[in-house]
Amino acid sequence: MTVTGPDAAIAPSPSTFDVRRHAVPAAALALVSVATALAFSRVFSAAGFVPALVVAAVLPHAVGFAGRWREWSAPRSAIVGLAVTFLALAWISAGDFTTFGVPTPRTGQRIAHLMDVGWDIFRVGVAPVAPRPGVVLLCAITMAITATLAEYLARRPDVTIGALGPTLVVLVLTGTLGTSDLRIATTFAYVAAALVAIVTANTERLTERRTWFTGRRLASDASVIRSAALLGGAAIVASLVLTPLFPGVDSPPLLRYRNRSGTGGGGLGDYTTVSPLVDLRARLGPRSDVELFRVESPRPLYWRLVALDRFNGTTWSVASEAADAATVFRARSRRGAVRQQFSIRGLGDLWVPAAFSPVATTMGNARIIKDSDTMVAPNPVTGAEYEIRSRIEEAPTDAQIAATATRSDRMPDAVRAARSLPAGLPRTLYSQARAITAGQETPYGKAQALQRFFTDGSFTYDINVDLGDGEEAIGAFLRLRRGFCQQFAAAFAALARANGLPARVVVGFTPGTLDEQTGEYSVRGRDAHAWAEVWFAGLGWRTFEPTPTGPLPGQADARLGSRPVPSDTGAPTTTTTTNAPATPTPSNAGNSGSSGPPRDLLVSTEPAAPSSGFDLDTIRWLAIPVLGVLALAGMLLISGLGRRRRRRRRRTDPVPRVRITGAWAEALDACTVAGLPVSNALTPLEQVDALGRHGAPPAALPPLRDLAGLYVDATFSPRPPTAEASATAWTAVTAVRHTLVAGVGPRERARRVVRASFGAGQAESSR
Repeated sequence: MTVTGPDAAIAPSPSTFDVRRHAVPAAALALVSVATALAFSRVFSAAGFVPALVVAAVLPHAVGFAGRWREWSAPRSAIVGLAVTFLALAWISAGDFTTFGVPTPRTGQRIAHLMDVGWDIFRVGVAPVAPRPGVVLLCAITMAITATLAEYLARRPDVTIGALGPTLVVLVLTGTLGTSDLRIATTFAYVAAALVAIVTANTERLTERRTWFTGRRLASDASVIRSAALLGGAAIVASLVLTPLFPGVDSPPLLRYRNRSGTGGGGLGDYTTVSPLVDLRARLGPRSDVELFRVESPRPLYWRLVALDRFNGTTWSVASEAADAATVFRARSRRGAVRQQFSIRGLGDLWVPAAFSPVATTMGNARIIKDSDTMVAPNPVTGAEYEIRSRIEEAPTDAQIAATATRSDRMPDAVRAARSLPAGLPRTLYSQARAITAGQETPYGKAQALQRFFTDGSFTYDINVDLGDGEEAIGAFLRLRRGFCQQFAAAFAALARANGLPARVVVGFTPGTLDEQTGEYSVRGRDAHAWAEVWFAGLGWRTFEPTPTGPLPGQADARLGSRPVPSDTGAPTTTTTTNAPATPTPSNAGNSGSSGPPRDLLVSTEPAAPSSGFDLDTIRWLAIPVLGVLALAGMLLISGLGRRRRRRRRRTDPVPRVRITGAWAEALDACTVAGLPVSNALTPLEQVDALGRHGAPPAALPPLRDLAGLYVDATFSPRPPTAEASATAWTAVTAVRHTLVAGVGPRERARRVVRASFGAGQAESSR
């Protein structure tokens, strides 16, 4: 005789465990999770995310299968599965920060740092983004939680389609955040995997004579479907209401990763960043003595940060395709390269300081914007230590200078773009540019003449001038002849372009102060600087220093002067300087912590600000556990209401036979919640005897036996049961429930509530 009861049967011993019966549905569900993980291809621009997300998708199901074999409860399997998956993700994302594979506090710090960086990119990035470690880690954690929930729901006796819910939510999320590329492929893969999972799961249900497709009679209890619908609706409403409240959600991203070139290849895509010149003066202000990094180098050099090769009349920016640095460097000669060892302390962005032009680095996963030789780190460089080797430009010979006018080298497209100027620039700028370079026969000679124009002593270096860097600012600077490095560099580049010379503005640092004890150059905020580079046929990009030398923050370094431009210009390089107190400029220059400065700054010259209580990061991290607790409370509440409705429906059914079978199912539910094993392979009286052997309270056995007899009579007797018999059955249920909770402490009661809410004790009752 088969008893209709909960499917949470006594698990078979490992020796009798039917591997095939459990492995096929588990593998099918894992296939659904893998299909969901691969749907992130619509979010990422390359396949670097696949290993981590596939591991996060498969491990929870593997641990869940092992848990069934070892007779673990569903909550225990879920907890162990999450722990194992998170440990694997720690090895994948922060393996270099473990000790012989064992996570340490440094591992936690590294993971927290990656998650913070990933969150920043997630908040401002535009799909498709590069598979950077921080973003991949966040997506892998999401995938691990999703797979764990799917595995947990699959363990419930009354859920088949519901186990697909978590993965379906993530699939919709990837479609919302991602591009339209691969939409059909990813959707088809998910639907195919889901159908396989449904068929395999329900094949096993049919062997137990359960209803096809749902795993139970739909009319008997739709609380799971209603609960899922309620939770899903609440999630949609919360996303619509809360998402617009996130800071920066309506702001344009500072780093756009969308690959507009269509070249693919797994690159980072197009970089677009606001001009760092806007905030350069703030870095040279009162906090300019904060140390940003240290460099061990055999000679003082300019430490190049980013080259800005796009000018729209208002903003200098960089917008070029990035590539893997190691691949690019393999084609570059290292002969005569100068070694630099960097220790970053106060920089918090992705740009990598390096002498021009780099040919090798020890920084793993570094990228390089080939058009401008701008290096990009995989994560914010705070705390990074790396080596750079650069081929330093030498002063050209007279023959090379003469050849810049006669050589017919094909000008690359990126170089040709570096000659363009916006239509709104005043025509007087062009006439002034030609007047300055009059009489020069070579492009190189024109660049030299422009440099002499700015360094001949007629310009005053004044950090307190506020001219910006737009088209009107350039004209104002040339009229007033007063400004600091940002105006000198921007005006020089604009005048060079007006002469037809490809030119760009470079932001970085002067060499810094040599520490005689360590042999390192200490680079501080006051060393932040802007200069220019000009391209010549046969020579490539060459550095020009239009800012006069001097001791003030942001001035050119006197040790280098105009080098590597030849010093035989015959023009003095001194100028008048004004050491007026700089007006404090409002700035959000960030701290030197792992989170880095705000993303609108390329360089941080501010020390860590004292904590004033709850900042946005604190609120964000506090909100995660609070929202988790609220979600758990909501699930417990919904589950409790569902159990009450089911009990009321069982008890008030108009058919006495159904009321009695419902009473038996309710009693078995109570036993399962109490931790007693229930099997649908036993007769009712055998079930009562088994409960007695497994620790059921003695006082619960008499009402259980009475109820078992009533159930057998109602099920197999040709005479229909009376209303009095159904009332007696529910009186027995009340007695069983009271005896099962008698003497149980608060902790055990809470455990039973959670167990009941997450699937234990939901038996069938026929209608």
